[in-house]
Formats: sequence, structure tokens, C-alpha cells
Amino acid sequence: MFASPLRQQIARRLFSTKVSRPFKDSKILLTGSQGQIGVPLADALAKELGADNVIATDVGHCKFEFPCRYESLDVTDKDHYNKLVKDNGITYIVHLAGILSALGEHNPDLAIDVNVFGACNALKIAQDNDC
Repeated sequence: MFASPLRQQIARRLFSTKVSRPFKDSKILLTGSQGQIGVPLADALAKELGADNVIATDVGHCKFEFPCRYESLDVTDKDHYNKLVKDNGITYIVHLAGILSALGEHNPDLAIDVNVFGACNALKIAQDNDC
């Protein structure tokens, strides 16, 4: 069966050789980069956007070999977080930092600080810096 002209036109648009890359000129700050999702995501972003355009962050020293720059960042430290975004011209924040349930059950105050206040910091900093 032959596709209608409209379907052919849509298919040409969707599967054209020119791929739109909306994040091409972006600088991305990735929090929680040493977690289960953060490690492969940092690799993929650095591969796609270039290592100079991605900053992987997490609390403490770096445990993995990242293809991009790594910075130590506690997401509850709003001043340091904001400075890192400002100084590096960050356009997107990918916020993955969080305390999972096992540790959070033993230390609920830490879980609230990181999960709630860390997320609030990410949103406020993104708003203040047009991210």
C-alpha cells in the first residue's frame, strides 16, 4: 500500500538527514554524577556535546574516570552551587543528586536536606541564572 503525500511529507521531516541538536551549544552541570544514572549520563553527554561542555559533580572526591571535568559539589551549599553555575556559564542543570531510601531511613535529616533543599537550590539557581 502506498503512503499518502501527507505521510510522505511527515516522514521526510521526521527522518531527514539534518538532525536538530537543541543542546548543541549548551553547557551542562550534572549533579549526582557518581550515581547509577549519573555515570553513564555524564559519558553520553560528554560524547554528544564535548567534554568541555559538561561538568560532572557529586559530593566528595571523584571515584570514577569521567570524560569531562569533575567538581566536588554539595547541593545543599547554595553559594558554591550558584558560583559553579555562574562561573562556568551553565545553561542546563541536570539534577540527579539524592539520598536513597536505605541511607535516608538511617539519616532522615540528611535525606531532607539533600532531597528537598538540594532540589529547591537547583530550581532557584536555574531560575536566577536563566538555565
